[in-house]
Amino acid sequence: MKLKDIFLAIIMCITWSTDYIISKEALEHFSPIFFTALRFSIVSLFYIPIYKNIGKFFKELFFLSFVLVVFAYGFGDIGIQLNSSVTVSNVIIQFNVVVGVVFAAIFLKEKLTRNNIIGGLIAFFGMLLVVFSNTTNAEANMLSVNTNNLYSIFFLLFTTCAWPVYTIWSKKLYGKVTSEEIIGYTALIGCVQAFVVSYFFEKNQLHSLQTIDLRLILYIVYAGIFGIVVPHKIWHHLIHHYSVNKVVCFSLLIPVISAVESILYFHEHIKLMIVVGGCFVLLGLYINNINSNSPTTDNKIVEKET
Repeated sequence: MKLKDIFLAIIMCITWSTDYIISKEALEHFSPIFFTALRFSIVSLFYIPIYKNIGKFFKELFFLSFVLVVFAYGFGDIGIQLNSSVTVSNVIIQFNVVVGVVFAAIFLKEKLTRNNIIGGLIAFFGMLLVVFSNTTNAEANMLSVNTNNLYSIFFLLFTTCAWPVYTIWSKKLYGKVTSEEIIGYTALIGCVQAFVVSYFFEKNQLHSLQTIDLRLILYIVYAGIFGIVVPHKIWHHLIHHYSVNKVVCFSLLIPVISAVESILYFHEHIKLMIVVGGCFVLLGLYINNINSNSPTTDNKIVEKET
């Protein structure tokens, strides 16, 4: 992978890591699906210039929108809200790496090299070290089985499968529609779908808007632009030029970055296991990307001209 693209992947992980913290704060005020609808509304406004008649691709984008907005983001927010354990949420969500690699092998016929497997396993092990080194006594108690935890795990597992489905489906659409159109239309269609789902299954949406303050407005804007627009543009750029199994492994950096952010912003103590785990993640990513200085030829797809 080119150095420029590695740098972009790190930026993507930083924005997603920060978005997780922002979203967790916002979910104390908003119901999950409603918050998802609000943030994707911001994204849809951002892409107004690209909207046009998409004709025969509307059906595919309609279902793709539901997978991304309701299943990947909405259900993910429900899972996070139900289980306040950051550890549980991080571990379950990062299983999207495993699911993504398996789906890419099945549906895109991507072949795993020895470096992909070894690097991925090392990085995943490092991620686990980082996550569990940050487990507090309170969070450890939350790992016990109860109704909320079971519901949380169900929704988070749904998210874990939904994101790889969105990724594979998007990659298959390249050449028919542009990545900008995929992001824009899934946001536009998806926010409407999320508002409808929220209307039927959630309560107090109007009250949450009536009691909104500037801080929450900034949270929504940040979650839309830096939690979706920026990382999604980078994500589509990367999966457009590289195999999915190389790109998804970078998401294992998110817990590492979250730990660093906690140290910098919340003045948490530096733990040896965080440093060791972070080194394992970086080593795994390095091994995974050996002999991949240029994009793989089988993944070069010419996008439809806008």
